[in-house]
Amino acid sequence: GGRVTVRTRAGAREVRVEVEDDGPGIPLAERKRVLERFYRAPGTTGAGSGLGLAVVSEIASAHGARVEIGEGEGGRGCRVALVFPARVD
Repeated sequence: GGRVTVRTRAGAREVRVEVEDDGPGIPLAERKRVLERFYRAPGTTGAGSGLGLAVVSEIASAHGARVEIGEGEGGRGCRVALVFPARVD
């Protein structure tokens, strides 16, 4: 019953792919840990093995990109951005 929004943005220096939801979010203290394999934040409910964001982090690393985790719009939910350096030909 939640909402998920996917955005892409291209600028002169970077290209961003963002996924935002309106769920419970990820507390600031947990944002680095959720990038670890098999880690699930305390109190997490539902199915999952804790691999999703770890896979995103590995893909980012392989492509010279970074992962940013923040709050969703209006301070609700979570926004995860995969940020690639813009290619200059």
